[in-house]
Amino acid sequence: MKILNKHIKCTYGDVTLDLTFPDKITFLYGDSGKGKTYLAKALSKQDMSVILFDYTYDTPKKIKVIKDFIRGNEGFLIVIDNFDLLADDEIRELIYNDDNNMFLLIGRDPHLLHLSAHNFVDIEIKDRVIRFKRKFK
Repeated sequence: MKILNKHIKCTYGDVTLDLTFPDKITFLYGDSGKGKTYLAKALSKQDMSVILFDYTYDTPKKIKVIKDFIRGNEGFLIVIDNFDLLADDEIRELIYNDDNNMFLLIGRDPHLLHLSAHNFVDIEIKDRVIRFKRKFK
């Protein structure tokens, strides 16, 4: 399995992202207004190896684009915001079986994912630094 980088540190505006990923699949879990989408956009603007997919008005087309991207690319951190709205069974299977990319899945409802507790994170913002913290211990 190729791991891109388990640790990413960069600056976006006046905020520093200091993120350590627990595994090839990380589920960022939390309530609205916590900064999850901000974090996703900041990551995608800082590094060309980060690709962001988010919920849009044309969901069926977006789902096809996500599937095609996972199948045809390697070496990316693939960020899927509103994962619970975009992911179908085929996307979940592609992610589980992909050994060439890392995934940051963002959402509120992880019940359809087969991940262990260490894959779930929330964000912590302190002194303009955003970090992952374990959601479940």
